[in-house]
Formats: sequence, structure tokens, C-alpha cells
Amino acid sequence: MAFAQVSNGAALVDTTKQRMQDIDQRIQRVNDLFSDITAATHEQTRGIEQINVAIAQLDQAAQDNASMVQQTATAAQTARTQKHRY
Repeated sequence: MAFAQVSNGAALVDTTKQRMQDIDQRIQRVNDLFSDITAATHEQTRGIEQINVAIAQLDQAAQDNASMVQQTATAAQTARTQKHRY
């Protein structure tokens, strides 16, 4: 009877060991996935920052163009006014 109990106990230890190893492998897989998600998040953040810079540059160009249009309209009006004087 003692031998059977020892054998049964050894089998339980082996089963527990295998299950603990499986759990450890799954935890490592989850850690790997979190690392991949973190890397992807950083890459997306850099992409969004680049888009924000491009939008700011486009906005500045649009403001510059609007200013040039206003200056051109003012110059045209001045030229028309001077033309009518002479």
C-alpha cells in the first residue's frame, strides 16, 4: 500500500510539474504578445506624430496662400485705383 501511495504521489507530482510548465509557457506567450502590442503602439504613435506635423505644415501653407491672395487682391485694387487717377 505504501508503494502505491508513493507511486500515486509521484504521478501527481509529474502531472503538476507538466501543468506548471504549460502555465509558464502560456505566461511567456502572453508577455511576448504584450511586447508586440507595445512595439506596435509606439510605431503607431510615431506615425500619428508625423501626420500631425504634416497637417501643421499644410495648415501653415494654406495660411500663407491666403495671405498672398489677400496681398494680391490689395495690390490689384491699388493698381486699379491708380489707373483711374491717371
